[in-house]
Amino acid sequence: MSTLYWKNITTDNVWNNASNWFTDAGATTPVVNVPWVTGDAIDLTYDLAYATGETGTITIDAEIIEGVEGSCTAVCQNISNVQSGTFTCDVFINNSGNIIGGTFTGTGFANSGVIDGGTFTGDDLYNDGDISGGTFSGAGLDNAGNIYGTSLSGTAKFTGDVTNYGSIFGGLFAGYVTNTEGASIYNGIFVGGGYNTLGIIYGGIWTGGFSGTANYLFWWLSGRLEINGEIYTANPLIEPTGYLFYLNTDNCQLTADKILLGNSVTEFGTTVNGSIDITADNPPTSTMDVG
Repeated sequence: MSTLYWKNITTDNVWNNASNWFTDAGATTPVVNVPWVTGDAIDLTYDLAYATGETGTITIDAEIIEGVEGSCTAVCQNISNVQSGTFTCDVFINNSGNIIGGTFTGTGFANSGVIDGGTFTGDDLYNDGDISGGTFSGAGLDNAGNIYGTSLSGTAKFTGDVTNYGSIFGGLFAGYVTNTEGASIYNGIFVGGGYNTLGIIYGGIWTGGFSGTANYLFWWLSGRLEINGEIYTANPLIEPTGYLFYLNTDNCQLTADKILLGNSVTEFGTTVNGSIDITADNPPTSTMDVG
């Protein structure tokens, strides 16, 4: 593939200005069209790089359309839409834009906008925006925003470990999930296990187990908790306000059929020790082993 080169000649730092793009690294021969934003088949095939001596951040201010075959090595921030292309720089910031597709291989990707799709293979991602789709295979994601799913499993898939400081409403998590103080998990499939410290777990499918220190764990009427194939939901005929557990315990363990308590648990104001059975035949509040 041929390469086009970006140099901030106009000092506006933007992508969508043909005056900033050149066919040579010395930035002497200008392009005709801005790459990756037109329907011209040739424009979609170019690789993109800095011109000699350039180090600035390119602001993507026009939609990167579908069908891009090239790759970009420059540092970018997105305030528009990205539908395709490969971005290999170690810093990519989705500032207020929307990522619908594309591949992002660099370390240190940061999202403050919306991610609806795409493939993210770099390590140490940070999110304080919204994620509702995409595949994340890098090592480590810090979530201070929201992770959504269109269904319980969602369309967002994470193979690396996730530390949650915000809210998780869905998604498939193959790595280890740590839920921190003040954070919330409402739904999702968690096959890599999890640990909760002063966060709130409202539900989800936890096939990889669950543990924590000083946990808060709630079930509501609209909630659904599944552990190793067993589904636990509140019964409005028994308790109209739903099952509410307030776990205040050290080393709480969630297993296939019970909550094992390292210390104590408060349930509807009653403090007990030992364990709480959560079998399918006995809803979470029905049986308590205090021995």
